[in-house]
Amino acid sequence: MKVSDYIVQYIESIEIKNVYYLSGGMIMHLVNSLQNSKLNLIPMLNEEDAEWFKIKAKIKFIPFTTI
Repeated sequence: MKVSDYIVQYIESIEIKNVYYLSGGMIMHLVNSLQNSKLNLIPMLNEEDAEWFKIKAKIKFIPFTTI
């Protein structure tokens, strides 16, 4: 089992249903584990979209990205 699988299991265990993410090359293992989960994945196109959605939808999330 990969570390990213443990991260996804934790996200599921705290009853999060939707994951908003910004994909990048350094997090492909995490994205793969998310895709193999029961979570509803909502991709963002760029950082500006993610921030706009966070403000307008009044939700808390962390957009993942490559550093």
